[in-house]
Amino acid sequence: MAIRKKISGLFLAIILFFLLTFYIFMYFYFHNTVTDAVVERQEAQVMANRHLASNFMNNLRQITIHFISDRAIGNQLSCTSTEPMEQLQVRAALQSQFSHYSLLTMSHDVNSYRYTLFLNDRLPISSMFEARTLSTNPYSTASSIFTNTLVKDDLWYKNTLEASNYTCVFNNESSGELCLAKKIQNTSYTGPYYKDGQAVMVISIKMPYIDSVFGGIPPTPNSGYALLDKKGQLLYASPSGPDHSFYTEALAEVSGNTSLYQAGTGSHHVIGGEPYLVNFDDSDQDITLLSLTPYSDINRTVRPVMIRFSVISLLITLCAMAVIFTASDRITRPIILLSEVIGSITDTRTFDLKSLHVSKDREIVSLEESFTKLIINNNRLIHDVQAQEIRQKNSELKALQAQIDPHFIFNAMDAVNWIALTRNQDDLAEILASIANLMRYSIMEADQLIPLAKELSNIGEYIAIYKLRHQGDIRLSVPSEDASADTLIPKFALQPLVENSIRYGGQPTGTAIEITVSVTHEADRFILEVSDNGQGCDPDLLNEYLAYKTNNLKVTNGFGIRNVNDRIRLHFGPESGLKYYVDDNNRLTARAEFKYREASAAKL
Repeated sequence: MAIRKKISGLFLAIILFFLLTFYIFMYFYFHNTVTDAVVERQEAQVMANRHLASNFMNNLRQITIHFISDRAIGNQLSCTSTEPMEQLQVRAALQSQFSHYSLLTMSHDVNSYRYTLFLNDRLPISSMFEARTLSTNPYSTASSIFTNTLVKDDLWYKNTLEASNYTCVFNNESSGELCLAKKIQNTSYTGPYYKDGQAVMVISIKMPYIDSVFGGIPPTPNSGYALLDKKGQLLYASPSGPDHSFYTEALAEVSGNTSLYQAGTGSHHVIGGEPYLVNFDDSDQDITLLSLTPYSDINRTVRPVMIRFSVISLLITLCAMAVIFTASDRITRPIILLSEVIGSITDTRTFDLKSLHVSKDREIVSLEESFTKLIINNNRLIHDVQAQEIRQKNSELKALQAQIDPHFIFNAMDAVNWIALTRNQDDLAEILASIANLMRYSIMEADQLIPLAKELSNIGEYIAIYKLRHQGDIRLSVPSEDASADTLIPKFALQPLVENSIRYGGQPTGTAIEITVSVTHEADRFILEVSDNGQGCDPDLLNEYLAYKTNNLKVTNGFGIRNVNDRIRLHFGPESGLKYYVDDNNRLTARAEFKYREASAAKL
């Protein structure tokens, strides 16, 4: 496949992947955002309905509290006078007080609901009022007081007296009203005690006004709500939303879900084969609100947004594809031209280097320059091949000669050694033998791991020669053969450390130089230490020198401690190496650590 197609395909795949990922993310983001907005509107509507219902119930409770605690009302209800004028005054005062409290608590249009007080017909004052029912009440608004003679056997009246909180919510179908009844028991009443109280107060709401009292703007066109009593009986269903019978089915579906009994909490339910967002609030206990929003409305709200988003995403994708193809052609064209020029090369020695220049792009120019250098180097290498063949023959001859020369030197030194022995010059013969051994040790097995015993033997030869030259007393203490038999170290790893002890120990004249070599084996390594009794050098300066740090330490050229440290690390890894410290006896000590390695790696 051509590079242009590869780059275009790669860029396109990357862009499409990110666009698709972004589209999926944004799709769910928008969908969830709009859904959450509708859910929030639904929950806000439920909270608003709950607030309206609470206000309505508070009206009833406030009037109830007034009637219970008002001393004047208690005195009026306790009136037993038979004087017509006094009875008229009491009646007028009770009617005025009732109207005052009802008007004081009205939070809506006075035409939307009315207050009715049914006095216990056993009260003497009740004879001053006519007997009416909720259906025969001639007054459509404001407040009215009647005797309970005609309603005390009604089911709603009995339910009010039997309820635990003496409150009953019911529908009065004959008058088309939603009613809330509450028993009144005034604390200032001084007459006989009646279990059924002195009165029952009823707040009646006309059905056309229920939405203004309990409802609000629905969150979606098909959303609706219903009012139910505490027994789950349907009292009212909003004109919008499902049919009335649907709320009964919805209540049966969600009644077992206790999580819904928190105001404003929505839950997903399938009702009648269709998913709904359901809110169930019975926090007031007297009136239960059941709100339903079909998810089809939510999807219809989301769909236009998602269609616009999909169209915009498609246009962005098409634009991105056009940009990708244009950019890939711009990127790949110089590379294709350069590859065609390079493919036309048959002989680098006759190739025109100027034809490599196909673009002014910095990267392509750098590539052209590199390839030009490659061709020049290739031509130079071709030129050197012929001369290399001649030099190879000369190198082979020199290598053979180099193998002969060391043997000639060793034979000559052996001859001198024999002459010294025949003339009884044993010390000279011993020195010649030591020199021959040192030369043989240094030439053979170069840069190999050797047993520690061999290195110690070589040090012995070195000290023997040094004693003859300098006439000094040098005492060397080395580990036993058992401790050093299986210990492998790089060649000449120990000799420079002993040599430094001899040369830089700084001993006073006539004092013997004592050098101690010890080896310690641990679980994963062995430690080789060389210490002397001389004055030595500052170990911190030596360690800085080993780490290639600049300091005022004076060093001489030769096979030094840096070389030893580098070769130990090369053979045994970065965890191995050389460092200096002063031991408990105030002796400068060189400590070399060697991580164990496989025996097959050692070349003896």
